[in-house]
Amino acid sequence: MTAATAAEGFPPAAGWIVWQSDTGRWWATRSHPFEPEAELAGACRTVDADDHIRVMLSVWDQEIIAHDQRLTDMARRLATALEQIHPAWRIQPTFHPENVQGRAGGWTGGWTATRHAPLTHTQRAAGLLPEITRSDTPGLRMALAVQDEIAHRHGHGPAPPNPAWISSP
Repeated sequence: MTAATAAEGFPPAAGWIVWQSDTGRWWATRSHPFEPEAELAGACRTVDADDHIRVMLSVWDQEIIAHDQRLTDMARRLATALEQIHPAWRIQPTFHPENVQGRAGGWTGGWTATRHAPLTHTQRAAGLLPEITRSDTPGLRMALAVQDEIAHRHGHGPAPPNPAWISSP
């Protein structure tokens, strides 16, 4: 059977070729390899199944694994950049727990920032927080900017990297 006939009515993801073998088993192969990190995360370039619907679901599973890995890599690079802007903080992306197939979950889009040094009573009284958790990057950036501004105003840190983010009273 040809790839075109096999995928009729249920198109594969871009870059995948789908066919049915002489024994009736359905197969799909990705035209180009995944990134090495995606393969290490469990993405397979070739999948098979009993029917065309299941093979297509398997194709999409592989693409989701690769997509999650790309997001995870991006989140880690963004965390490194944020730590350079806000050196008092250790910044980590938050991840979904492992899914039912045992694969690591993907990035939720959320963040946890934890101060490297413990805060004194005076710093806490000034409004400094030991940890910040936010569900998105803009929320985290704003919270970190506010913390930097508070620290600067109370003599507990250098001037914030971009004080124009926060209006003064």
